[in-house]
Amino acid sequence: MNDLDLSVQKDFNIPAGERTRITFRADFFNLPNHPQFGNPIGDPLNANFGKVTRTATNIGNRTIQLGLHLYF
Repeated sequence: MNDLDLSVQKDFNIPAGERTRITFRADFFNLPNHPQFGNPIGDPLNANFGKVTRTATNIGNRTIQLGLHLYF
């Protein structure tokens, strides 16, 4: 199974106080968005014999989450 998650974070200092800063964060889940196909149906009596009808995992589509934190 191939799954790639990535997180990027950047801190910005704010001149409002000595320790005041803003942190921007971006999280990417299932970044390449490649499907993981399941096994084909192996029952020769089934009408869908040999077909792949599902994915191997319940990994959803690519998801991007953004966050902004203010520290003071």
